Amino acid sequence: MNLITNSINNDPERKGIDLEEAKGAQEIGVTFSTPFGNITGDGTPVDYWFNGYHGVPSSVYKNEFTPVSNPNSLSYSLSNNNIFITNFGIIDTLMSVRISIGSLQLSPLADFPKFIGTDTGRNSGAIAFDFTDDGNDEIFVNSSGKTYGYSSNGNGLNGGNGLIINDFGISVPALIDNGVNKYLVSLNNNGIGFLNNAFTLTQVSFGSGAPSASLLINDITKSAYVGFNTGSIRRYNTDLSSVLIDSSSGPVYQFSKLRNDTFTYINNDKFIVSGNMVEQNATDILKINFANEFFVNGVKLNLNYVISDIPNSPVLADVNGDGLQEIIFTGDGKVYAINSKGVLLENFPVNFDRNISSGISVADINNDNIFDLMFAADNGDLFAYGTDGKVLSGFPVKVGPNTVSTPAMARFNDTLGIVVFSGDGYLYGFKTNSLYDENKVLWKNYLKDKFLSNNNYRSVNSGSSVYSEKLPTSKVYNWPNPVYDNITYIRYFLNGNSSGVKVKIMDLSGELITELPATSNSNSDNEIKWDVSNVQSGVYYGVIEAEIDGNTETKVIKIAVVK
Repeated sequence: MNLITNSINNDPERKGIDLEEAKGAQEIGVTFSTPFGNITGDGTPVDYWFNGYHGVPSSVYKNEFTPVSNPNSLSYSLSNNNIFITNFGIIDTLMSVRISIGSLQLSPLADFPKFIGTDTGRNSGAIAFDFTDDGNDEIFVNSSGKTYGYSSNGNGLNGGNGLIINDFGISVPALIDNGVNKYLVSLNNNGIGFLNNAFTLTQVSFGSGAPSASLLINDITKSAYVGFNTGSIRRYNTDLSSVLIDSSSGPVYQFSKLRNDTFTYINNDKFIVSGNMVEQNATDILKINFANEFFVNGVKLNLNYVISDIPNSPVLADVNGDGLQEIIFTGDGKVYAINSKGVLLENFPVNFDRNISSGISVADINNDNIFDLMFAADNGDLFAYGTDGKVLSGFPVKVGPNTVSTPAMARFNDTLGIVVFSGDGYLYGFKTNSLYDENKVLWKNYLKDKFLSNNNYRSVNSGSSVYSEKLPTSKVYNWPNPVYDNITYIRYFLNGNSSGVKVKIMDLSGELITELPATSNSNSDNEIKWDVSNVQSGVYYGVIEAEIDGNTETKVIKIAVVK
């Protein structure tokens, strides 16, 4: 927009084109007040990038312009544009320079980003799967009621510009593979379309009612389930037959496939997802209602914090290796990860001081055996946040603003790729330097996979943490510490079957200040809240006493309160 109006540099604090100075001091064009009057800087011999004598030691002068140089090529929000300007030539009338985009860790796909157009319905999203049987994932995205498809080299599928279905695409497409043919399945307000891998489209009209939920593909029956605003659910087969499955009293909002060929759905709640959160080899169901309350198998989680808004469907993934899946979601601009009891994982919640607008995908991006959460902020920053509490090197990466769709993982020539459809109407694609390993991709795209199953059940043998203590010392602490506000949280892990826990707060003289109601979730982290608003500044002892497997263990922590 600023290019069209010739106003790209109207804001001095956010210039579209900025003259950078090699030594890092920004003085060209800047007016300084001096005892001799105002002086406008016009540069010195050491202000220019060139290969030759410039009067500054090579240990200081870096003849390059990169994300880590000074000055750098980062965006105004300090996200990585992956722009590298190096190899400046010798100063002369005609000089040369090498410009590259991308690094060894992350580089844009050739011929990306692709402009598709903004989706006014905000139901767009990218997904990647192997549709053409070439061993690589193709990229599909829906926008404004249309569906587009691209190969990883930027070519549109079916020899076109990328538009493969003109009249279907009100939600993310999915895949049916019956062993003979593959079908790209997509919806419009009046029917369902099946595009086979010869790019021939067949369709079935709904007759009455409009779809109110994303597709669910049953990979056992090789059919698609559609939920309607009338409350009915129909199964559609690739031979264009259909069957009425169920009918309820309200719009169907979301599906989740269970372990066999059955499914569950909601029409009175906000989100649903299933996996093994409570038991390692059982299917558990999580629901979030419109009051943003959590229910696991019908039991409400008692959270120690209030969340007023959860904008996107949650994700289930075992990111800490305990054999049970954690609940990962965004709320009130923060990213949360909790266990099935509602206890926060370490390094959560995390606040990036910007609104997290997209959904979340989960994978080990850099192959360091630490799972990373992928999501985008509304300013266009694409994050990869490790569950160790660190943002991956090279992130955030700049994509388009107002991204609401979930980043999608993809397999490109055995390499892990990342695809994002942004609110600016562009489809962004990146390639990492990590091999694609499906065991390290826990939640690949919106609603989990190419079937939009919204289910992450995984059969596991054992995920129990190994500790020598029943009440491990390293897992007993409070946060924050020191306590500057009125609330601190006391955490402890119970390594075994617990019959009861007592948590007492004492002052330095040993006098009991209060006893807190404690939880006794066995083989799990526990967390309780202490309100310190009625105590004075000072150091206090937190005494945690637990009965575990018939034995008693006690741990003592120091808690500093500062007012």
